[in-house]
Amino acid sequence: MRRLCIGLFVLACVMSRISDASAESREDSDHHLAGTYWLSIQGDFPSLPGLLVLTADGRIIATEAQGPETPGLGTWEARGRRSVAGTFIWFLALNPAPGPDGGRYTLIGKVDFKGEFDQSGKTGTLPFTVSIFSIQQNPLVDVPFLSAQGVMSANRLSVAQ
Repeated sequence: MRRLCIGLFVLACVMSRISDASAESREDSDHHLAGTYWLSIQGDFPSLPGLLVLTADGRIIATEAQGPETPGLGTWEARGRRSVAGTFIWFLALNPAPGPDGGRYTLIGKVDFKGEFDQSGKTGTLPFTVSIFSIQQNPLVDVPFLSAQGVMSANRLSVAQ
């Protein structure tokens, strides 16, 4: 009986250590920054609000409150415990009203960002470069005809208590 009690005690200790290691591993993983963030976007243009979604599998969904654009879609990765880098692309219609171009998408935008979050992962500062391409260009390899820099200040959305 004593051997059984000692064995169960050792098993409980081992299971506890495995559980603690698993929790630490999850906390240190790339996924702890996944979430939806409210953005304040500033640069050499009027400030605007936006939303940035970083999914646990490395995808980005981004949108802003101005303009006739599609949502931005892209990819991100952790670059350490609090650092991230990402790229997303969207399409922009210069003339969204009916007219000669029929409101078609005539430009491509690409945002590249690298930045850091605070220790809690709730707020971050994400400097970025936005590049604009013609619809005939490939934003993955071609040189943009216009670029600007700015900063996205990110605040994680949380579930209301």
